[in-house]
Amino acid sequence: PEAIATAKALGQQYLIVPYVGEAERKQPDIWKRAADLFNKVGKETQKAGIQFAYHQHSFEFVPSADLGGKMPYDYLLENTDPAAVKMELDICWTVAAEQDPVAYFNRYPGRFPLIHVKDWLKDGKDASAYAGALGQGTKFTGQMTSVGAGSVDWKRILGQAEKAGIKHYIVEYDNPKSPLDDLTASYTYLRNLSF
Repeated sequence: PEAIATAKALGQQYLIVPYVGEAERKQPDIWKRAADLFNKVGKETQKAGIQFAYHQHSFEFVPSADLGGKMPYDYLLENTDPAAVKMELDICWTVAAEQDPVAYFNRYPGRFPLIHVKDWLKDGKDASAYAGALGQGTKFTGQMTSVGAGSVDWKRILGQAEKAGIKHYIVEYDNPKSPLDDLTASYTYLRNLSF
Protein backbone atom coordinates (compact mmCIF):
# COMPACT_ATOMS: atom_id res chain seq x y z
CA PRO A 1 0.00 0.00 0.00
CA GLU A 2 2.81 2.46 0.78
CA ALA A 3 4.46 1.91 -2.61
CA ILE A 4 1.13 2.43 -4.38
CA ALA A 5 0.43 5.61 -2.38
CA THR A 6 3.90 6.97 -3.16
CA ALA A 7 3.58 6.12 -6.87
CA LYS A 8 0.16 7.79 -6.96
CA ALA A 9 1.50 10.92 -5.24
CA LEU A 10 4.37 11.11 -7.73
CA GLY A 11 2.03 10.67 -10.70
CA GLN A 12 3.61 7.40 -11.81
CA GLN A 13 1.83 5.38 -14.46
CA TYR A 14 3.72 2.18 -13.68
CA LEU A 15 4.91 0.35 -10.59
CA ILE A 16 7.60 -2.18 -11.48
CA VAL A 17 9.29 -5.05 -9.69
CA PRO A 18 12.85 -4.68 -11.02
CA TYR A 19 14.48 -7.89 -9.79
CA VAL A 20 14.04 -11.08 -7.81
CA GLY A 21 17.17 -11.50 -5.71
CA GLU A 22 19.34 -14.59 -5.80
CA ALA A 23 18.45 -15.58 -2.22
CA GLU A 24 14.73 -15.35 -3.02
CA ARG A 25 15.20 -17.40 -6.21
CA LYS A 26 16.55 -20.27 -4.10
CA GLN A 27 13.31 -20.52 -2.13
CA PRO A 28 10.93 -23.36 -3.06
CA ASP A 29 8.11 -22.40 -5.41
CA ILE A 30 9.30 -18.78 -5.62
CA TRP A 31 7.93 -18.32 -9.15
CA LYS A 32 4.53 -19.75 -8.24
CA ARG A 33 4.37 -17.46 -5.22
CA ALA A 34 5.59 -14.53 -7.34
CA ALA A 35 2.83 -15.09 -9.91
CA ASP A 36 0.19 -15.14 -7.16
CA LEU A 37 1.63 -12.00 -5.56
CA PHE A 38 1.92 -10.18 -8.90
CA ASN A 39 -1.75 -10.90 -9.66
CA LYS A 40 -2.79 -9.59 -6.25
CA VAL A 41 -0.62 -6.47 -6.47
CA GLY A 42 -1.64 -5.83 -10.09
CA LYS A 43 -5.29 -5.69 -9.09
CA GLU A 44 -4.47 -3.28 -6.26
CA THR A 45 -2.42 -0.97 -8.50
CA GLN A 46 -5.24 -0.95 -11.07
CA LYS A 47 -7.60 0.42 -8.42
CA ALA A 48 -5.16 3.33 -8.04
CA GLY A 49 -4.91 3.85 -11.81
CA ILE A 50 -1.36 2.47 -11.95
CA GLN A 51 -0.15 -0.41 -14.11
CA PHE A 52 1.93 -3.10 -12.40
CA ALA A 53 4.79 -4.68 -14.38
CA TYR A 54 7.75 -7.01 -13.96
CA HIS A 55 11.24 -6.42 -15.34
CA GLN A 56 13.13 -9.58 -16.23
CA HIS A 57 16.78 -10.45 -16.61
CA SER A 58 18.28 -13.60 -18.16
CA PHE A 59 17.88 -15.91 -15.18
CA GLU A 60 14.12 -16.11 -15.80
CA PHE A 61 14.96 -17.98 -19.02
CA VAL A 62 16.81 -20.77 -17.21
CA PRO A 63 14.51 -23.83 -16.83
CA SER A 64 13.39 -24.38 -13.25
CA ALA A 65 13.07 -27.78 -11.58
CA ASP A 66 10.30 -26.32 -9.37
CA LEU A 67 8.32 -25.63 -12.56
CA GLY A 68 8.92 -29.04 -14.15
CA GLY A 69 11.60 -27.65 -16.46
CA LYS A 70 9.57 -24.63 -17.57
CA MET A 71 11.29 -21.27 -17.78
CA PRO A 72 10.15 -18.88 -15.00
CA TYR A 73 9.44 -16.11 -17.51
CA ASP A 74 7.04 -18.35 -19.42
CA TYR A 75 5.43 -19.40 -16.16
CA LEU A 76 4.90 -15.79 -15.11
CA LEU A 77 3.35 -14.86 -18.45
CA GLU A 78 1.07 -17.91 -18.42
CA ASN A 79 -0.02 -17.52 -14.81
CA THR A 80 -0.59 -13.82 -14.41
CA ASP A 81 -3.58 -11.77 -15.47
CA PRO A 82 -2.67 -10.00 -18.76
CA ALA A 83 -4.56 -6.87 -17.72
CA ALA A 84 -3.17 -6.68 -14.18
CA VAL A 85 0.43 -7.74 -14.86
CA LYS A 86 2.43 -6.32 -17.75
CA MET A 87 6.09 -6.86 -18.56
CA GLU A 88 9.01 -4.49 -18.94
CA LEU A 89 10.97 -6.64 -21.39
CA ASP A 90 14.71 -6.10 -21.26
CA ILE A 91 15.79 -6.82 -24.83
CA CYS A 92 19.48 -7.19 -23.90
CA TRP A 93 18.92 -9.82 -21.24
CA THR A 94 16.41 -11.65 -23.44
CA VAL A 95 18.90 -11.88 -26.31
CA ALA A 96 21.77 -12.72 -23.94
CA ALA A 97 19.69 -15.72 -22.80
CA GLU A 98 19.32 -16.75 -26.45
CA GLN A 99 15.60 -16.01 -26.54
CA ASP A 100 13.65 -14.17 -29.24
CA PRO A 101 11.75 -11.05 -28.12
CA VAL A 102 9.53 -11.19 -31.22
CA ALA A 103 8.43 -14.73 -30.33
CA TYR A 104 7.25 -13.35 -26.98
CA PHE A 105 5.43 -10.47 -28.72
CA ASN A 106 3.67 -13.03 -30.92
CA ARG A 107 2.69 -15.30 -28.04
CA TYR A 108 1.68 -12.51 -25.64
CA PRO A 109 0.57 -9.49 -27.69
CA GLY A 110 0.00 -6.30 -25.73
CA ARG A 111 1.88 -7.46 -22.61
CA PHE A 112 4.99 -5.30 -23.09
CA PRO A 113 4.25 -1.57 -22.65
CA LEU A 114 7.85 -0.87 -21.61
CA ILE A 115 11.10 -2.20 -23.02
CA HIS A 116 14.72 -1.69 -22.10
CA VAL A 117 16.64 -0.85 -25.24
CA LYS A 118 20.21 -1.98 -24.73
CA ASP A 119 22.38 -4.16 -26.93
CA TRP A 120 24.17 -7.46 -26.38
CA LEU A 121 27.20 -8.49 -28.42
CA LYS A 122 27.39 -12.26 -28.84
CA ASP A 123 31.16 -12.39 -29.15
CA GLY A 124 31.79 -15.50 -27.06
CA LYS A 125 33.53 -13.53 -24.29
CA ASP A 126 33.17 -14.53 -20.68
CA ALA A 127 30.07 -12.84 -19.28
CA SER A 128 30.70 -13.61 -15.60
CA ALA A 129 30.68 -9.87 -14.83
CA TYR A 130 26.94 -10.01 -15.54
CA ALA A 131 26.26 -13.07 -13.34
CA GLY A 132 23.68 -11.19 -11.28
CA ALA A 133 21.48 -10.67 -14.34
CA LEU A 134 22.39 -13.81 -16.28
CA GLY A 135 22.10 -16.16 -13.31
CA GLN A 136 24.85 -17.85 -11.36
CA GLY A 137 26.40 -20.80 -13.15
CA THR A 138 24.81 -20.10 -16.56
CA LYS A 139 26.90 -20.47 -19.68
CA PHE A 140 25.64 -17.41 -21.56
CA THR A 141 28.47 -15.46 -23.17
CA GLY A 142 28.90 -11.97 -24.58
CA GLN A 143 28.92 -8.38 -23.41
CA MET A 144 26.76 -5.30 -23.27
CA THR A 145 27.37 -2.57 -25.85
CA SER A 146 25.84 0.58 -27.32
CA VAL A 147 22.54 0.18 -29.15
CA GLY A 148 23.30 -0.78 -32.74
CA ALA A 149 26.79 -2.11 -32.01
CA GLY A 150 25.66 -5.54 -30.88
CA SER A 151 23.85 -8.64 -32.07
CA VAL A 152 20.28 -7.43 -31.54
CA ASP A 153 18.17 -7.09 -34.69
CA TRP A 154 16.53 -3.81 -33.68
CA LYS A 155 14.69 -3.28 -36.94
CA ARG A 156 12.95 -6.65 -36.61
CA ILE A 157 12.15 -6.17 -32.91
CA LEU A 158 11.03 -2.54 -32.94
CA GLY A 159 9.04 -3.23 -36.11
CA GLN A 160 6.72 -5.30 -33.88
CA ALA A 161 6.09 -2.47 -31.41
CA GLU A 162 2.36 -2.27 -32.07
CA LYS A 163 1.83 -6.00 -31.58
CA ALA A 164 3.93 -5.95 -28.41
CA GLY A 165 2.02 -2.97 -27.02
CA ILE A 166 5.19 -0.91 -26.53
CA LYS A 167 4.57 2.61 -25.23
CA HIS A 168 7.93 3.47 -23.66
CA TYR A 169 11.46 2.76 -24.88
CA ILE A 170 14.11 3.06 -22.16
CA VAL A 171 17.66 3.27 -23.50
CA GLU A 172 20.01 1.75 -20.96
CA TYR A 173 23.62 0.62 -20.67
CA ASP A 174 24.78 -0.66 -17.29
CA ASN A 175 28.53 0.02 -17.45
CA PRO A 176 29.48 2.25 -20.38
CA LYS A 177 33.08 3.34 -20.79
CA SER A 178 31.81 6.81 -21.67
CA PRO A 179 28.14 7.51 -20.85
CA LEU A 180 27.87 10.52 -23.19
CA ASP A 181 29.53 8.69 -26.09
CA ASP A 182 27.29 5.69 -25.55
CA LEU A 183 24.16 7.81 -25.33
CA THR A 184 25.14 9.65 -28.51
CA ALA A 185 25.88 6.41 -30.39
CA SER A 186 22.66 4.76 -29.20
CA TYR A 187 20.55 7.84 -29.98
CA THR A 188 22.10 8.25 -33.44
CA TYR A 189 21.53 4.60 -34.29
CA LEU A 190 17.90 4.62 -33.14
CA ARG A 191 17.14 7.96 -34.77
CA ASN A 192 18.42 6.69 -38.13
CA LEU A 193 16.67 3.32 -37.90
CA SER A 194 14.03 3.06 -40.61
CA PHE A 195 11.28 0.52 -41.12
